[in-house]
Amino acid sequence: MKGKSKVFLIMFVLMIMNTCWVAAETKITQAVFFPQYTKDKLSMSKSLDAIWQKAPQVELKDYKTGEQPKKKTVVRTLYDNDFLYIVFECEEPEPKKLKVECTERDQAVWRDDCVEVFLSSFQQGTPYAHFIVSAAGVICDLWDRNSGWNPDYEVVAWSGTQDWWVKLKIPFKLFETTPQTAPIWKANFCREEKGLGELTSWRKAANGFNDPTSFGDLAFITPEEYASSQKIVNPKVPLNESGYVIWKESPLKTSFVDSKPEDLFNDCKSLQVKVCQNQKTCAKVMVTNLSEVSLTFRVEPFEIKQLDKKSTEYDFHRLFTFKEAIPRHNSHYQRQLDPLCRLNEGNIISIPAFETRALWIDIKGQLPPGQYQSTIAFIPVDNNKPSKKVTLNVNILDFKFPEVLPVDTFLWGPAVTSNGTWPNNRVIGKEEAYYGVASEYHLKYLHAIFPTSAIEGGPNGPVINKGREHYLNDALLAAKKNGKIIYSSAGFFMDFDKRIRARGFSGPIFEEQWVELFTEWINTWFGYLKEVGLTFDDFMIQIIDEPRADDIEGVYRCGKLLKEIAPELRIMCDIAAWSTIEEIKRLDPVIDFWVPYEQRLHSVPTAEEELKFFQSTGKPFAPYLCSVRNDVQPLLGYYRFRGIRSWLLGASGIFMWPFNYWRGNSWDPSDVIKDSGAKDEGIFYHGDYGPIPSVRGEALREGIEDYYLISIANEKLKAGTLPAEAAMLISEEYLKKLMSNNNPDEVEEWQNLLASYL
Repeated sequence: MKGKSKVFLIMFVLMIMNTCWVAAETKITQAVFFPQYTKDKLSMSKSLDAIWQKAPQVELKDYKTGEQPKKKTVVRTLYDNDFLYIVFECEEPEPKKLKVECTERDQAVWRDDCVEVFLSSFQQGTPYAHFIVSAAGVICDLWDRNSGWNPDYEVVAWSGTQDWWVKLKIPFKLFETTPQTAPIWKANFCREEKGLGELTSWRKAANGFNDPTSFGDLAFITPEEYASSQKIVNPKVPLNESGYVIWKESPLKTSFVDSKPEDLFNDCKSLQVKVCQNQKTCAKVMVTNLSEVSLTFRVEPFEIKQLDKKSTEYDFHRLFTFKEAIPRHNSHYQRQLDPLCRLNEGNIISIPAFETRALWIDIKGQLPPGQYQSTIAFIPVDNNKPSKKVTLNVNILDFKFPEVLPVDTFLWGPAVTSNGTWPNNRVIGKEEAYYGVASEYHLKYLHAIFPTSAIEGGPNGPVINKGREHYLNDALLAAKKNGKIIYSSAGFFMDFDKRIRARGFSGPIFEEQWVELFTEWINTWFGYLKEVGLTFDDFMIQIIDEPRADDIEGVYRCGKLLKEIAPELRIMCDIAAWSTIEEIKRLDPVIDFWVPYEQRLHSVPTAEEELKFFQSTGKPFAPYLCSVRNDVQPLLGYYRFRGIRSWLLGASGIFMWPFNYWRGNSWDPSDVIKDSGAKDEGIFYHGDYGPIPSVRGEALREGIEDYYLISIANEKLKAGTLPAEAAMLISEEYLKKLMSNNNPDEVEEWQNLLASYL
């Protein structure tokens, strides 16, 4: 095929995939914004040149309803060959009342009066750049929600008597493309007005500004060219000679059914993988159907050959496990490839017309160190397409992972005894199945529930039932077998208080009878734990989840009482965004393990003071993250980089909400919990035979391994046995740059290189 024809065909196919392969003629509405090209040199002074008065503009409306706000905001855009220029004009009758408390880059600028720009050169809208600028000109910038990204661009902000303005000059080179190469981008423009609490945006964003499905088109072409680009008809012939293409993509990149390869004509022939002994890693093979009919293939595995021992062969499954990343509607109703299900007994994979599927390959370092090679073939089942092969080259490094990594980890789960869609008694051995994933995903602590069923009603009020069945169950014993335990709930002593009051107790909290009942319950409970071999090193208690100001004194008194009953007991406390440093210090005498919300260690005004406090106590602490939209959080920034960030903070581990939600259906994104907006978006999905991991779970697992590898390298550094090249790889400067670059391939290369030095 000649060069120009080949380029045209690639552009045609990508256009089709970007529009979900459906014939359509789109009207040009406010869903598309056309920046104006200029040859004039634009000033970044605190003023608007005449050209700005004629620039294309849009007006921001209420972000949920689309109604006119009380304070008007106009956004204008221009561009040249190198930069995109954006101006916000924000109506404000009382500029002196603007909220401008942030003074440093990457603080919580969104809590001030500010404007926001979301910009992506990808048709899916992800990953995207997020620029926040306060009325005082303080900036916060994120790439794919990663605040470690600090690009070079220009911003000025100023105010008048009735308005304030922000002007941005954003280089196209930040996106590694140009409007000439990618003429249609995704964008949204937003304002957070604090006086009246108005949130406005160009495109309605009912699920929040960060929702990429709300972004509109930013078209660097004429309206006529844009309209023409939307008139797509499905082709009636395959788009390359074989009808499908095999390509590779990083497991750390979120994939969708319309993900597309850069090259439609050259198949991926081989994959190179490094893994340590006793470690698991993953590879992803993408298959895109370029024909108008569904294609089904058997994925045929071949034996493994050890290249440095020519006569040695192993069964394919000694190293590899096939899975498919299943399409699921995420919280933004994009068809995201996320649940990782084992292939069926025939290793069959089907790809609908003009869609993409991901073959996920788990690789476990269960053979001696050395070079290994195997092959997988895609054998056509219901079609006459040619079969294709991919060679798998695996280097097992001479460094062995321990059975249990010395990292504090917890996912608030699993919860296997809850109501709802979870298997409950329908799955034989469900406790072992759910808790049994702990070792593979490096989960040190596992969830258990408080034995509140032992608090019963008697003829004269509440009594403590001492029957063994109230304190020990299959879930607890499965947790004991697979790790350590955290007893957690929304409110430990409050649940106790509520239960005894429902059974006739009416006295004040912490009064004599209350304390007697509480002590009897605790002693009975801990006695049974000791009976089955659990020491105080094997479990912790979470008194209350994310205590608020009104809870602090109760948490302190309950902790003090618990310490009097069992001095060796360890108490964990998770500190949410709303707690103050004074409240944290008040609880310090009774807390043994701190779990602060990670963002408060970066963005609250007292972040530096708090971090120094946690470090100075000598107690372990593990930051946590929590989101009701876990499924759309960035694989790198939200999951993989947790290990590096925790290490840089001096933390002992990583906590995350949750293993699985105990409300709603993990497969159904429309199953929203009433009044809370919460969804079941845990790191594991429920299955009939046990939990099903997600792509996100694999990214978090790798992040935990990052923490471990850095800690081992640091020990060798202190002992003087780490090469200088490896020392550079764990330096703060290098690790921050690695996160800022946000490049999946670079992260994988970094871990492989670091492991090879160990």
